[in-house]
Amino acid sequence: MLLDSSISMDAINKSVQEISKIVLLWAGPLAGIGTISMAFIQTAKNIVPIRRWFQKIRLKGWLKENANGLYKKDKSTVDSTQAEQDLIKLATSGDKEAFYDLPIEQLCDQIRSIVSVILDYPRLNTDLLYCLASKESVDDIAILLKPPPSATDKKAFSEYASAKTRLVIQVRCSVDAIQTSIGYRWKFWLQLAAIILSAVIGVAAYLLSIGANMSTFWSDITQDTWRALGSALLVGVLAGFLAPVARDLVAAIEKWRS
Repeated sequence: MLLDSSISMDAINKSVQEISKIVLLWAGPLAGIGTISMAFIQTAKNIVPIRRWFQKIRLKGWLKENANGLYKKDKSTVDSTQAEQDLIKLATSGDKEAFYDLPIEQLCDQIRSIVSVILDYPRLNTDLLYCLASKESVDDIAILLKPPPSATDKKAFSEYASAKTRLVIQVRCSVDAIQTSIGYRWKFWLQLAAIILSAVIGVAAYLLSIGANMSTFWSDITQDTWRALGSALLVGVLAGFLAPVARDLVAAIEKWRS
């Protein structure tokens, strides 16, 4: 019985050693390629305002989509461009670049911080109010735009207060939804870019390691070379999945240092 246990432990130890060798064999290339692709992406983000463009396109599209099919009380259409201008004016004093360059969490926090101003003075920001609310809130907006003449009319005042409360909740939920959507899409495209870039780097690294002559490489390619290329591509793709992890670690270290 003890002999069987000893044999089993030896087999487990050998298996663990083999797994360790495989992990070490793959860990170096994965970490290296992932770090390089992360560095390229981070450099591109620092040089080119990619996030600002992305958030601008998504937010403008959201405002326009909300404005489509909506009409004010006088049946005039809702102007999403005017809504965007009012939003930036209230959030960052009209500084469009500063507004769209904020991380999506801070950008949406800026929008939430001005909700009370929009609802307290709805006639000054009518287009923005329509775009931030939903189509189901049109009746509440109509009530808000025509407040009761005095607080003595308890029924009208109660309806006005209820409509305003519902709009506060609706607008905040709407802002939460667009924050989630933009944040998810931004991470998705960064992940995809990291995977593609890492795959390219993996293949390029293999070609450089064998000193491939590109003018004759594809004509002289063998089955073993195809397998090696496939392995390099696989390593690159896997490294792409790890690149955001390295990016998040660097971001966390920078945040901690600041």
